[in-house]
Amino acid sequence: MTAPIHFYLTFNPFANRYRQAGYTQAHDFYFFLKKMIVSKQSNFAYWGKMDSKNKKYNINHCEINNIIKINDRNGEMTYLFITDFQHLWVANIVEALDSIKDSKHTLDFYQDKEVGVWFKVVDFTLLTNTFSQTASRLYSFYIENDFQPNVVKGISPFNTGLTFPSYIQDRESEVIFNSFHDLIILKENRRIDSKLTNKVIHYLSYYILGPDIYSKIPHAAKIELETAELDVLEKREYSNARNVFSYLKALEIIINDLVIGTLKRSKSCDKFFVKTDLNPPKIFINNPSGQLTNLSQWDKGFSIPQVLFLVRKCMEEKYAPFLDVFSEQLVFLKYISNEFTDLIKKNMLIEIRGIVSHGNTGEILPDDIDIIRRLIFGIGCDGLINKLYEYYDKSEVKVQGKYKRTGFNRKKAS
Repeated sequence: MTAPIHFYLTFNPFANRYRQAGYTQAHDFYFFLKKMIVSKQSNFAYWGKMDSKNKKYNINHCEINNIIKINDRNGEMTYLFITDFQHLWVANIVEALDSIKDSKHTLDFYQDKEVGVWFKVVDFTLLTNTFSQTASRLYSFYIENDFQPNVVKGISPFNTGLTFPSYIQDRESEVIFNSFHDLIILKENRRIDSKLTNKVIHYLSYYILGPDIYSKIPHAAKIELETAELDVLEKREYSNARNVFSYLKALEIIINDLVIGTLKRSKSCDKFFVKTDLNPPKIFINNPSGQLTNLSQWDKGFSIPQVLFLVRKCMEEKYAPFLDVFSEQLVFLKYISNEFTDLIKKNMLIEIRGIVSHGNTGEILPDDIDIIRRLIFGIGCDGLINKLYEYYDKSEVKVQGKYKRTGFNRKKAS
């Protein structure tokens, strides 16, 4: 499958009204959009690409919008990557315009400035916040498409001859925004708020999960893991219940991306249906009443039990549309149907998630967070995250140790 086209811009961090080191108009835009959404004033804001003084080309708004539509038809969202080479931000964009009618949907920063294209942004987050992290991530972007005349193997601050917005592809194919979770901008982003976050990211990426695995994890799951690990690092024991939820929520996002996301990105997506009036919603492989919603039109995720039920049912009934999509991941399907399911049940992780999500934390034992961390990351044993991706990619998985049951499970069994 051809890599989807995204867009790339640079901006001058000094062309703003702030003098605080490290605070740019992109930070301002992040808090502006977040406030608009939280206050329900709007669910979008406009980021403007300013015209250069020596402009030598015209921006093709129709072409940009056509790419957005193509990505949407292929089950992909369209990203706008924005950088000052220290910070790398990314926006989920749904439209490009040559002008906007109401300036209340954008920053005052753009007053009296010439803007060549306005991007309609519905979600926004910070990916990296150091020069080295940003340089490394930028180099995973490349240009090899019909929209740009030159091939660029990796984006860097030293590229010359680029026009903006640049039409790029992402070698890492990182899932940043998707429909399996709430808006990223509404979540606590410790990459913005804490200087210790870089230490946590480095620890997770290089010592716990490995850079290859970490790069594949959906951004929403990364935020959950980083938030929990930062609390552990800062020894915030009062956040234990919240952190248990974050670890399990990250696992849910990952399993949704690997199973439901794979279906949504396939041509067989219209063979699956959702009963949306149930809580939690359920997924079906037939629609006899004609009243169910097609999976391609459903923009939320499913609980882990519901995803596992779908896998088991499709395998038992040898449902061809499902098996065709996962023809190269049969080992992965067997893993999540057997070993993964058994571990979820034995440790009562679904019951624990239900308890902490409703604020009833009294039944969670003090050592449960440590055991769940070990289950998720593989500290002293096989990690669920690593094994999910290794089986999905058909890699060999080495046995490292045995799992230990949560205290919640032991108490319930007694």
